[in-house]
Amino acid sequence: MNRSESFGVSKLSLLDKIIYYLRVHQLKKYCVFNHKIIVDAWCGYNAVFLHYIQMKFTPKKLIAFDIKLDSTLLEKQWISSFEGDLNKDFDLPEQPDLILCTAVLEHLNNPIGFLTNVYRNLKPGWSLVLTIPTIRSKPVLEFLAFRLKLIDAREIRDHKQYYTKNKLREYLQKAWFAEENIHHHYFELYMNNFVLVKK
Repeated sequence: MNRSESFGVSKLSLLDKIIYYLRVHQLKKYCVFNHKIIVDAWCGYNAVFLHYIQMKFTPKKLIAFDIKLDSTLLEKQWISSFEGDLNKDFDLPEQPDLILCTAVLEHLNNPIGFLTNVYRNLKPGWSLVLTIPTIRSKPVLEFLAFRLKLIDAREIRDHKQYYTKNKLREYLQKAWFAEENIHHHYFELYMNNFVLVKK
């Protein structure tokens, strides 16, 4: 992630919004948000999904985590801001029950380092949720971005690697997550990974 601005600072295309919605739909199906301290890592400049959680559920606390945030807007919605680089070590302001990480790992220079930091910050017994594009999605995303220009080419150009189920399991175990606590499935026609893992 070699960047100085967050996702969502620039205007998103319609297809970008649709892809984002499909990822978020997975979170809504498999996560419990009520009475939880929730961190959305690389949540985007306006932390759109945290606004949704605030409106529809009763979280204990919401924390937006990204390189750059609209702190004034978030404060009005009772969402805490935590600005930082996901490639570097970080200490979250509170130990969360749930860390959301959608379409992030593929952008990181040091994904194992990030996952290790997540493990260290997460409450024992609680969960990290990941969505990550698979290898199958690479030609499709590049065609949509570079040829048809229907999605943000900067985001696709910033991808460091695409992930298989086995690669994700390997990285999570290197970050100290136990193999038996890793739950994986595919969505979007096998072009996206969904992982729910408990500490």
